[in-house]
Amino acid sequence: LVAPSTFWLAITFVLSNLSRIAMMISRTSITMEFSPLEKLPTYTALSGTLLAIPTFLAPVIGGWLIDLLSYRATFVIAIFFALIGLVISTRGVQDPRVTRNSR
Repeated sequence: LVAPSTFWLAITFVLSNLSRIAMMISRTSITMEFSPLEKLPTYTALSGTLLAIPTFLAPVIGGWLIDLLSYRATFVIAIFFALIGLVISTRGVQDPRVTRNSR
């Protein structure tokens, strides 16, 4: 593809899989932190089911954008949405451990 050597392709593969593992672990932890204890099984099942949709659609939309625009434009769009997510999560989401202890 666009990797200058096999070494960089392997590094990209390893980092990609490490990020995927981190997302799976954090998704479970976040679900457990934000859901009430009596509804934990429901929230856990819903988080797995509802996240399957973007997990399926993201590569399809990414490939479509690459065909339509370019790799660079697709990465710029991805960075833009990642920054929006960062702002929303840092400013709009309150730590449930803090809000529980303050009540």
